[in-house]
Amino acid sequence: MKKGAKRIVLATAVALVIIVVVAMAVVKVVYLDKLRPQIEAAASEATGLDVTVDEMGLDILPSLAVAAKGIRVKGEESEVLSVGEVDISVALGPLLSRRVEVSQVRVVGPVINIVRDKNGKYNFEGKRAPAKKAEKKSGGPSLLAAVLAREISVVDGRMTYLDEASESKTSVLGFDVDVRDVSIKGLSGTREARGLIKSIGFRGTLNVKTFEAGNYSVSDISSEYVLENGVFDVEPMKLSLYGGRAEGRCVIDLRGKKPRVEVDQNVKGLDLGRMVRETTGRDVLSGQADLSAKLSMAGASAAEVKKSLAGTVSLRGADLSLKGADIDASLAKLEETQKFNLFDVGSFFVLGPLGPLLTKGGEYAGIATEGVKRGEESLITKYVFDWKINDGVATAKDVAFATRKNRIAFQGRLDIAGERFDDLTGAVLTPQGCAKYTQTIVGPINKPRVKAEGVVKGLVKPLSSLLGKAKDIVGSGQCKPFYTGSVEHPAP
Repeated sequence: MKKGAKRIVLATAVALVIIVVVAMAVVKVVYLDKLRPQIEAAASEATGLDVTVDEMGLDILPSLAVAAKGIRVKGEESEVLSVGEVDISVALGPLLSRRVEVSQVRVVGPVINIVRDKNGKYNFEGKRAPAKKAEKKSGGPSLLAAVLAREISVVDGRMTYLDEASESKTSVLGFDVDVRDVSIKGLSGTREARGLIKSIGFRGTLNVKTFEAGNYSVSDISSEYVLENGVFDVEPMKLSLYGGRAEGRCVIDLRGKKPRVEVDQNVKGLDLGRMVRETTGRDVLSGQADLSAKLSMAGASAAEVKKSLAGTVSLRGADLSLKGADIDASLAKLEETQKFNLFDVGSFFVLGPLGPLLTKGGEYAGIATEGVKRGEESLITKYVFDWKINDGVATAKDVAFATRKNRIAFQGRLDIAGERFDDLTGAVLTPQGCAKYTQTIVGPINKPRVKAEGVVKGLVKPLSSLLGKAKDIVGSGQCKPFYTGSVEHPAP
């Protein structure tokens, strides 16, 4: 080829590249800029919320890719969702056959803010115009399949849920989600969320840096999950809980009107001192224990969840140090002082991990840690906390602890849903398991009273005379054992 021809070919190629680049720039800047208001209007009409997009972009090679930045979705009172960036890739081959196949979706930095007000209304319930009757068309599943990607990933997400009625807040911070193997079956043209959930299936992985619910905090969650027939099955579910490492399973059933959750979790080496410090802000306990919980719950609000709570909770530990209270010394002076309070020194051992469920943060801090004196300390040689829960009420099955010289046990119920004591009785035991001294407490957790002893100021008063006059109910003869559980009496 002559030099002149080569120059012509080269110039033509450069010109074509320039034309393509300019054309792509025009599409990005002009076409998508004109299209953006239409997309915002369509999304706002479909959701009943205010949807805005700051910026949109388009790439053609190596595949068709649409990017949107600065997405915001606002309700009447607050922002429901904001997304830093969304990238959607569409396969080019199927476009030749007039088919749209989304190959990949990547969502970066979503922030989800869900609020349920005191009237039960969510902030994402926008004002919607009366829906028009949809024309019956075939190919509903095919249309949905077209917009579902083979792979979906969410990076560095944040979500908060606030229930204003119960003043409870749940936060999920720093979550990454990968979705794969997306499938659709039996859609039958429904538009309802439950119908879609039942029809869509997929599997993937989930990683969460921090999960906070009330006074609880869980970190380093990693799991695999499967969604099939409207049921999320998360297993194995691994996480860190106050220094202990947990592993178990979580099943979320989305088929009903309200989500139902089942949790089966075991924690080894739970740091009780750290748990109390982080939930109450006070350093009054040190030692480790093992926790196991098998629970089910359902509902759209914290109150509904508490009322439906059922299952078992067990916490067992040994050689725990309780700072600020010398239980043995106080019991030795009981007949003289008449001012020993079982619930001042044993409130944590009664409430245990159920404490944050029964109270708000500040109340639990006071109940679990008041009644202590600087410089005093007790060694809890063994501690067993076994409760059975049904319809939001926990019944003591084996709740007791032992010191070097004494054994104390509890019977009765805790109303988790009502946040109150339900005839909960504590007893100082004889070696035979009989009750030597007893105290029964009833009423709200934050303002309890001793049964048949009049109203008192509450558990937050250190060593207040809640017990009243101690009663020796053993006598000289045989007695009916108050406690027959697994905590043994200390050796003489």
